[in-house]
Amino acid sequence: VVGRAVSGGGRWPGGEAVGVGPGGGGVGSAVEVGGSAEVGRGAEEEGADLEAVLGVAEGWVGGWRSLTVTLPRPRDPEVRVEIRGGGAGQPQKTGTLTLDAATGTPRSWETFVNETAGHRAQEFLRYAHTGEYWGIAGRVIAALCSLAATLMVWTGLSLAIRRLRRWSALRRARES
Repeated sequence: VVGRAVSGGGRWPGGEAVGVGPGGGGVGSAVEVGGSAEVGRGAEEEGADLEAVLGVAEGWVGGWRSLTVTLPRPRDPEVRVEIRGGGAGQPQKTGTLTLDAATGTPRSWETFVNETAGHRAQEFLRYAHTGEYWGIAGRVIAALCSLAATLMVWTGLSLAIRRLRRWSALRRARES
């Protein structure tokens, strides 16, 4: 994956400028921290400034909805933060910011546009398959399709059981 050079704040794919300011997430924003506490303590002992990293990540793209910080190992020179700007079904509004672990200085910004065509298709199809890409209407359609599939399985099993009973009854009648 080739990252775009970091300059003057984050941009989402499609060239749409996104405001950069502290506290971009606002009320109701989530910060998810992955990894174990042991790894986090080791990183702090080696000089990783996770508060600076989180501060830069929070201000990188305004209006973010969640940040996922991958805690570094004690000797890792960089920290990766996934910044999600949209809902679960909007992979085009997700980017990965790579920062220097010690200072929090941005190193690269990779977005949906930077991914390979295959990975972009995979991301789109994952959310299209569950209906999340199209919001509530897509989820309702996906739920109805799942219900229809369940009814088709039930119908098929019912027909098979009915035929088995009829075949059994005919066999017993012939034997008598």
